[in-house]
Amino acid sequence: MIAARPISPTIGLLGAVFCSMAIAVEFALGFHVRGLSLNLILGLSWLLVVAFALLSYRARGLSVLLSAPVATYILTSSSLQLAVACSLNSQSCP
Repeated sequence: MIAARPISPTIGLLGAVFCSMAIAVEFALGFHVRGLSLNLILGLSWLLVVAFALLSYRARGLSVLLSAPVATYILTSSSLQLAVACSLNSQSCP
């Protein structure tokens, strides 16, 4: 009989974050192109990954799953970066 080793919490949480981000990006990029049934399947699979992380890792899973998309948005949002730069330089930007 083969004894399975448990997955370390760090690897499991990183896998959940990667799957969550991949499904969310796929869902957002093709929302208007796909039909309703495929959008529902992608949404439900995303909720399944989030539920796995929350049940397995509790508060740490919630904080990582919430912080990863927010950090990605902040890093890629040019309007937010412009607003922060203008406020730090005390200038009135358009």
